[in-house]
Amino acid sequence: MTRLAVLAIALGVAGCAPGAPPLREGALVPRFSVTAPREIKIWSAAKPRHVQLAQRHRIRLGTSDRESVLTLPGVTWELPLGARSRELSLSFGAVADPHDSRPSTARLDLLLGDSSKPLLSVSLHPGDGWTGRRLAIPAGGRSRRLVLASAGPAPIAWAEVYDNHPPRSSESKRPNLVLVIIDTIRADHLSAYGYRRPTSPNLDRLASRALLFKNAFSASTWTLPSTASLMTGLYPDQHGARRLPDVLSPEANTLAERLRALGYRTAAFTDGGFVDPQWGFAQGFDRYDSTRGQAWSPKDVKRVVEPAARWLAENRSAPFFLFVHTYEAHQPYLNREGLADLFLPPGPKPRDEAYWIHFPARLEGKELARVVALYDGEIRRADRHLATIWRALAQKELAAKTAILVTSDHGEELMDHGNMEHGLGKLYDENIKVPLILKLPDGTRGTVTSPVSGVDVVPTFLALAGAPQADLEALPGRSLLALAADPQARTAPRELLTAGLSSFHQARELRYRLDQGETTLLFDAVRRRAQIFNRGDDPAMRTPRPATGADAREVARLQTALAWFGGPRSVRLPEEISALAIPRASRVAPLAVWDGLDERKPPPEGQAVALTPGRPHALAFALLPGTGEISLRLFRPGDPRPELVHLKEPGKAPNAPPFIGPLPALAKMLVGFRLGGAGGSRLEDLDEEGRAELRALGYLR
Repeated sequence: MTRLAVLAIALGVAGCAPGAPPLREGALVPRFSVTAPREIKIWSAAKPRHVQLAQRHRIRLGTSDRESVLTLPGVTWELPLGARSRELSLSFGAVADPHDSRPSTARLDLLLGDSSKPLLSVSLHPGDGWTGRRLAIPAGGRSRRLVLASAGPAPIAWAEVYDNHPPRSSESKRPNLVLVIIDTIRADHLSAYGYRRPTSPNLDRLASRALLFKNAFSASTWTLPSTASLMTGLYPDQHGARRLPDVLSPEANTLAERLRALGYRTAAFTDGGFVDPQWGFAQGFDRYDSTRGQAWSPKDVKRVVEPAARWLAENRSAPFFLFVHTYEAHQPYLNREGLADLFLPPGPKPRDEAYWIHFPARLEGKELARVVALYDGEIRRADRHLATIWRALAQKELAAKTAILVTSDHGEELMDHGNMEHGLGKLYDENIKVPLILKLPDGTRGTVTSPVSGVDVVPTFLALAGAPQADLEALPGRSLLALAADPQARTAPRELLTAGLSSFHQARELRYRLDQGETTLLFDAVRRRAQIFNRGDDPAMRTPRPATGADAREVARLQTALAWFGGPRSVRLPEEISALAIPRASRVAPLAVWDGLDERKPPPEGQAVALTPGRPHALAFALLPGTGEISLRLFRPGDPRPELVHLKEPGKAPNAPPFIGPLPALAKMLVGFRLGGAGGSRLEDLDEEGRAELRALGYLR
């Protein structure tokens, strides 16, 4: 074993039971022995359920979920120890039985050849929660093994069993990774972003030695879909957790799973709500602590950061991924510790709380100012206590070896466009423009104005962890390290796509926003309406301008992105369309080329279009010269037949501007299109069905 690995107590045993999850690469494999039945009863708050002992289980004791294996009389687990092992850390607890409160005993022995040495014997009562231990391991012997066993009526859950040997040089070069999500923070209310009030002095200091992203946008408008995007690197329409009762699929490949496969220890400390394990976010985490309750109930950031800081103190010897999430700034806004007094007007303060459900239809004047001051006070409190994490990193000499990314899952409307809160799925800046601060171990600092998205977090952390380049290319986002390395790239334009989803399960709001330079397109997919804003003249997006035929490119881009989301999850291109030859005489020479979500300059007529492996692509063509009509050739990954997306509403005159007014259903806009045998792109490659459809739409005469 050449890298630090979690002993496979949290991994299960291959082949011991049908359906056992596969072991991740590089894991130390335990051996399983049993004289009792393999199937035992596990008690939960709801009802008993049966599990297979040979599988790993996510066991919740108190507020902490941990991946565990179970022992009871007659069941043992045996694990090999490496030659460099000198210390062991682990946690364990008795699984509660509501009908039997007698204690059980957790026992850990060290085997040296044929001899056995007891290392641990602890009596545990159901309800005690998790118990942690650090144990010195005697040196000597080439075949040292650990044996986990128990005695008593309750099963013992064993979790976070780590072999704390010193990392090899290749391991020590990889940075630790910390992701902090401060829920419900709009960027323009942080003093680090120029806000007039001192809401974030500690984040200001962090930003002064980091990269500060001025134009960072969340992937969606509320916690569940946006956090799922931060954890998977996929857009909401790709990962599927969009609205209640959606759950992040167990098949999703999360950031924690990817990093654990690379040898990272993984732990999360969250405020629960829509980041609770029940929504699928615990996948890949060895430990996932989550306070119970809803997002809109009062939260306390201290209950998150204090155990996270203790975990940091106990996990110094391996690369780790730590996820910290707090709802501190989410409504209800409370004036705890009196921090909102900094922003409230002088005089008596009869009310120091604000609940969204109690707000009138319209807040204004002094009452609005009071609510905004309470919101700013919550930001100040989150900033104050998150500094506990920065201090813990500094005290353990981890700061120089740790990359820290601080962001939010969405913003908060404060009557900017006539509403409070963020749950309506509106895509104005106050709801989706969020802070993003990236502190790198090499000390790179500066300001980045190039637009970035929440889907960029996963490829950034994977790049820092040394993941294969193919894993990064298979994601729709991009690593932010390229912006750190190239000062010119920090100001480069970039398209961004954001999905607007309502957090109320009764509502079926579905909106999309596409940003291209100073042009922003809002598309209401339910009402089939599009609005276009010139951000240079109207930065607050108050007045949409009339759409014209010149807006076909923006609408084309949005439609292409939506078509991708409806396609397969894989983003691999087959070999036969890795390049597309454009014949010199073709009437369909491309007007534009999109590589993933990035537009790039089209090649000269007759030149080949190189398609980057691992990304979907689209080419824009003018089928009828002089009409202003545009079609898109959409290359779906894994499908050798591209599709044609028509930007002309059926029934409109041929010279009508594309997509002005209600848009046709996407299903009516896809026509089969075939590649020529030599990879050519000629109009003659259309099959007869495609020709008939194009004629019906007025594209062919």
